[in-house]
Amino acid sequence: MKKKVIAIVILLALVVSVGIFMFNKNSATKTNANSKQIDFKIKSAFADVDSDMIIENTPKEDTDKKYDYIFVTFSNVVVDTKKDDSSNPLSAKSYTFDNNALPKGTVVTLKDANQVMIELPNGYLKGVNAPHSLKVSKDLKDKDGQTIKDSLEIKLPYSISSTTNSNKQTESNTSTKKENTTDNSQKSDDKKSDNKTSSSSEKLNSTNSDMPKYSVKIMNTVPQTTIVAVTLDSSNPENYKVSVAGSNLELKTSNKGEKVFVGSTDKQYSFDEVNKLIKIEKAK
Repeated sequence: MKKKVIAIVILLALVVSVGIFMFNKNSATKTNANSKQIDFKIKSAFADVDSDMIIENTPKEDTDKKYDYIFVTFSNVVVDTKKDDSSNPLSAKSYTFDNNALPKGTVVTLKDANQVMIELPNGYLKGVNAPHSLKVSKDLKDKDGQTIKDSLEIKLPYSISSTTNSNKQTESNTSTKKENTTDNSQKSDDKKSDNKTSSSSEKLNSTNSDMPKYSVKIMNTVPQTTIVAVTLDSSNPENYKVSVAGSNLELKTSNKGEKVFVGSTDKQYSFDEVNKLIKIEKAK
């Protein structure tokens, strides 16, 4: 009888052990599935002779006499690894500007959890935010030690990473032949869409050729939004209407008495894209 009881106890212990093992295994699998790692990439970057956060080619005035600035936003959280090498997001060795190492006196600090601020000696940008280029080290790592991927050189005054659709993962390994065909068709459609957008930009530039010259300022401080200010080289800007990507800009008077077309889009555009998407027409 005692042997039978002992056997039952051992059997129950084995059942409980197996149950705990399977539970832990399933929990680990769910945790891994839910904590899918995001690729570490550059999201955007812009240059600024001062810290007014207004993006333009040539500012009328440098209101900050301490530094010139470059702001770089990453997809992931970055930290100071305390390493004096090109893997540390807060090391000047991790960046080159216009194909040169950053100058002596450059300070790199955290502006936000995933944004660094590069403080250059005042006057280093030579009074203009463009054209410049910033290159990020291929060895740069995020807080979790993940190495940066994709395009590492960006044009300034303001550029958005070309991999805006990086979160869309293809499922070709598990999809059926029919799904693959659909995916290929979608890629073809995307390509056609890109060509159409390029063609539209060319048409807009052609339309603007008979219109007044203009200067542009943009701000990208609001997510998924581009605030645009366009100043026409005209004594009568009220005789025109200005739009960007189909969004009409409103003519307003600044505190300095300048008449400026101001508005916003529902998408984040680079400085070059905004210039291509501007449409100027005579007011009816």
